[in-house]
Amino acid sequence: MPEPTQTVEVLTFGAIWKLALTTGLATAIFNQLLGWLKEIYQLRDKDARSGKALALLLVECLTKYAQECNHRLGYNAYDRSFGDHGRYSDMPGLPPYPEGAGWEVLPAKISAGLRDLRNEVDEATRSIKISFEVVGPEDGIDTATHKYGAVGYTALKISERLRAYYKLGPYQAAGQSSFASELLRHYRESHPGPVRRLWESLPVYKMRRCLSKCCRKLLKLFRLR
Repeated sequence: MPEPTQTVEVLTFGAIWKLALTTGLATAIFNQLLGWLKEIYQLRDKDARSGKALALLLVECLTKYAQECNHRLGYNAYDRSFGDHGRYSDMPGLPPYPEGAGWEVLPAKISAGLRDLRNEVDEATRSIKISFEVVGPEDGIDTATHKYGAVGYTALKISERLRAYYKLGPYQAAGQSSFASELLRHYRESHPGPVRRLWESLPVYKMRRCLSKCCRKLLKLFRLR
């Protein structure tokens, strides 16, 4: 019985060249993709570090400004409690924002808020000046007190958004810090919600007084139960 014949495949020069070219091309493509991914990661890491460094400077600037607004707000309220007009009547200047890298990687809404804040400071300065010139000093100081709370609270909110986006953590006070809560309280008093606006719009004082009395009675009944 004849033995089966074995077929030996002989690689020609063309096949060897084709195999080498295909293998080299695949390796080159893989190395190129790996290089692109590495470059993208390095750029993103650099952007994150520059954005975080800028955020730290901005947070410091905004926090100091909010504290200064709250300082003036508190002193004016203290003076008013003793019958005086208030000792502060000018808007504190917003310091220049830090320059350098990082602005291009800040979130667009935060960047817009930073520019809007500077416009709000300018608008508050104009409003105070108009109140002084048109109405009088007392109204001008009242306008300034209101603007201290509104603009200071806006600066505080932008700094909190920066802290949250870059995971910087809350404000770390050496002791008990109340400037944030005071600005929030003043903002809520000057920007009431829909329920409070409806309550304050009731035309008859007796109706409001009657509702208050009813609410107190209901609360008392629930407590007794």
